[in-house]
Amino acid sequence: GEPSFIEAYAKAGCDGIAVHESAFNNRREFEASINAIRELGVRPGLLIETNREMSTSLFHTIRDLKIDWVIVMGVPIGFGGQIFDSGTFGRMASLRNFGLSEKIPLLIEVDGGLTSDNLSQCLINGSQLFAGWSIIRGNDTDELRMKIRHINEIIARTTEQSSHGD
Repeated sequence: GEPSFIEAYAKAGCDGIAVHESAFNNRREFEASINAIRELGVRPGLLIETNREMSTSLFHTIRDLKIDWVIVMGVPIGFGGQIFDSGTFGRMASLRNFGLSEKIPLLIEVDGGLTSDNLSQCLINGSQLFAGWSIIRGNDTDELRMKIRHINEIIARTTEQSSHGD
C-alpha cells in the first residue's frame, strides 16, 4: 500500500526523476519505471555511472525510450569528496554527439567531483547542468556566494569562448 519511490518523489513536486538501469531486476522493470515517471507528469532521466560504457545498447535505450535527460556521474556513487573521473569528459562528448546525430535535444547533467578546474571541460564536452556540493561548499554564506559567482564567471567565459570558436 505504500507509494513507490517514484510516486513519492513525484508527489513531493519533482519535475524530473532519473533512474539507474542497474537498480532494476530486468529490462521490463526498467522500462516500466520510465513509463511510470512519464505517467505521473514528470520528466524521466537516465543515470550513467562512471563505469558505464558508451555503447550502441545505451544509445538505443535513450532513443527508443525517448529519454532527453541524462545524468553522467563524475564520481562513483557512494560518498562525497571523491576525485572527478576524467573519463567523464568522453562520456559527455559521446552523449552530446549522439544527441546531435539523432537530433535529440539531450540535456546532459554532470554530478560529482566538480571543481573550478574541470567545470570548463564539462561545458566544452556537452554538460549543461551541474550537480554537487563540493564545488560550492563554504564556511559561511559569503563564501558560498563568492563560489557561485566564480562558477558563473567560468560558465560565462567558457560559453563566450565556445561561441567564438576559440
